[in-house]
Amino acid sequence: MPSLRHLTLRLTLIAAAAICLLPAATPVLAHPIVVGTDPADGATLAESPRQIRVWFTEPILLDFTAVELTDGNGRVAPISALRVEGNALVLDLPPLPPNAYRLTWKILSDEDLHLSTGSLVFGVQQAVEAPALPAPPVPTPTEVLLRWLGFGAMAGLIGAVTIALGLLPSTPADREAHSREVRRRLLGLALAAGLLALAVGLGLLWFQARSAGASSLGGVWQIASQTAYGARWLLRQSLLAELALTAWFLRRRRPGARLIEFVGMALPALALV
Repeated sequence: MPSLRHLTLRLTLIAAAAICLLPAATPVLAHPIVVGTDPADGATLAESPRQIRVWFTEPILLDFTAVELTDGNGRVAPISALRVEGNALVLDLPPLPPNAYRLTWKILSDEDLHLSTGSLVFGVQQAVEAPALPAPPVPTPTEVLLRWLGFGAMAGLIGAVTIALGLLPSTPADREAHSREVRRRLLGLALAAGLLALAVGLGLLWFQARSAGASSLGGVWQIASQTAYGARWLLRQSLLAELALTAWFLRRRRPGARLIEFVGMALPALALV
């Protein structure tokens, strides 16, 4: 009957395979999508609205939101206040004279740090035509490369841990030294993959924060510490650091530290998956 250590590591391998298959089976909304506005896009209003509300599919970050309201002559119209209520962007307005107006925005998702832009038009006692919907933004090649490099490094880490501690078969006494060497190399691969995943995670957060307008380390830390994406990022980086440190420690020891293997590698690897 397999031990708890072997069972946990095999479950890790199965879960990792399932995670790899999910993107092919499930559609993903990569950016905040507008699900409603008040006033409606293209509406003609009998009087000036007191507020504009734009609802999104995800929470957004007020500190990294930029909006502009212009009239039909290209002049910037005033906005009394700007705030976020749940998934809604809310603008308080002073009385607007009769004219056509366009609101444009650039927002940052709290869930995945993706930038999105959009606009709506409306008229106060003046008819307008709703503009064509803009094409949805796509991630930059740099972001795509960093994400896939990070996924690859984490897959290498989890695979090496699973084989070294859970699937590497026991060997006869005359081949024990060879088995230890294979295990040591697998743990070395886990260490290298963990360090690479850590570095890629730092680079990805820095790139996304700079793309969002964070121009200092304080702005980057604000995103890491005050967003849902940042909380997951901090947890992932902590697990990667712990796994890399434990791989380094076990690589320098003879096999047999079962408790350290289970607590220091099997459980964090399962949490990382």
